[in-house]
Amino acid sequence: MIRSDLSAYNWKRLEEAGYTTSSFGSADNAIFHYLAHLAVNQDVVVWDRDEEAFFVASELHGRIYRLHELGWKIRRVLEAAGAPDPDEVKARWLGKYNVDGVSPTEVARSGGAAYDSLLSRVEALVRMADSYLKPVVVDDLCGLPLEPMRQARLSAIEEQAAKLAKEKVAAALDRRNNLETSAREDLGPDANTWLNQNVPNASVSFLEWASETDGNLTQAFSFLRVATRERNARLAAAAAVQGYQRQLVDAAKRAFPDETRARLFVSSWHAKCDSPSALRSILDKLPKARR
Repeated sequence: MIRSDLSAYNWKRLEEAGYTTSSFGSADNAIFHYLAHLAVNQDVVVWDRDEEAFFVASELHGRIYRLHELGWKIRRVLEAAGAPDPDEVKARWLGKYNVDGVSPTEVARSGGAAYDSLLSRVEALVRMADSYLKPVVVDDLCGLPLEPMRQARLSAIEEQAAKLAKEKVAAALDRRNNLETSAREDLGPDANTWLNQNVPNASVSFLEWASETDGNLTQAFSFLRVATRERNARLAAAAAVQGYQRQLVDAAKRAFPDETRARLFVSSWHAKCDSPSALRSILDKLPKARR
């Protein structure tokens, strides 16, 4: 009881007169003695002699923060999991879950490495709760009713993997068709031979190699351009040789009245008639009078 009739007296003088601190004094005195009790018995506040004032113990701030931090993260996970009463589940977990023989509340009060370890486990659950576009699965559920959430994340990962595999197959087929179409347009009847030819320094065909990645496809088109230029050059050279050989046939027909002799002459020099200089050299061998 606080006796207002004695509040004007100094509490020390009243104690000397036989009164106890529980039976006299003002509200300030009651608060002072309560704070003194906390300072002595619970390490909640400390007395600063220089300032002649009580201050909240620095460790109390840490305790309060750790309890708040752990509690709101657990509640956040429970809400994401659709727990019917997150606050009730959280309170029960904080008081009863076994963390190496003590409750999460005691771990938070003590802090240190044990708290850091527990918080790391809880933060992994937060990441799982917050993961949607890129689902995260955590096996350590810290005794919380999160198995439905975990299964949902596993299902999401499987669906994404199946979708990615399907897209990968479709992309490979698209790259394959792209190269094959271009090769047939550029190489004509030589396309199959080139498509099934191995890539330099590799044991895989151009067609299979190009289907693997966009980068491979880009390089395959570079190889295709080279092959196309080489083929065009070969076709142009062959066409030129055919032109020289036709000139040889025409010239032989004019030089020899006998068709048999003309064919015999052409067959003798046909294979060697592969350039302008060769053509001129061969034509010089024909009878001059008939040229």
